Amino acid sequence: MTRISTWHFLRLPIPACDSKSEFSCSFGVCVPLSSVCDGVADCALGQDEVGCCDRQKEYRCSSDKACIDKDSVCDGVADCSGGEDEAGCPERCGPAEFRCPDGSKCILNDNVCDGVWDCRDGSDERMERCGERWEVVYSHSTCPTNNALLINFRLSSDAEILLTSTD
Repeated sequence: MTRISTWHFLRLPIPACDSKSEFSCSFGVCVPLSSVCDGVADCALGQDEVGCCDRQKEYRCSSDKACIDKDSVCDGVADCSGGEDEAGCPERCGPAEFRCPDGSKCILNDNVCDGVWDCRDGSDERMERCGERWEVVYSHSTCPTNNALLINFRLSSDAEILLTSTD
């Protein structure tokens, strides 16, 4: 007994992805561009993760999809064609300046450990940074008009801080 089979193939058009907002996977599957190189394989064969940057060591430029070393971000040199690796970076400080940790401003090194808070969080005057600049010796006296205890601390830079306490 001979059996003859006839196969008929239908060719169905594969829908095109919107190239402005979607990435085209195999078999006509489209995924959002935001899913490309996000560390998760959204395409069945993982094409959306091929040729991506090493997320631990590299930054991916959105303008040209180039991978640059993370140390090149906010270094004052635009490495991405669109310059986004330098956008939104904190103010760059000069060699004789201290950057406040919150990135809000740079202050002259001469103003660090001078007894005056120049950074909003006081980080330019913290004991970890300035501890050795404080003298252990202090003087105190009593104010004759209101009997307040005046304590005078002296910094090695000769700036003075007056603390008042009333008992």
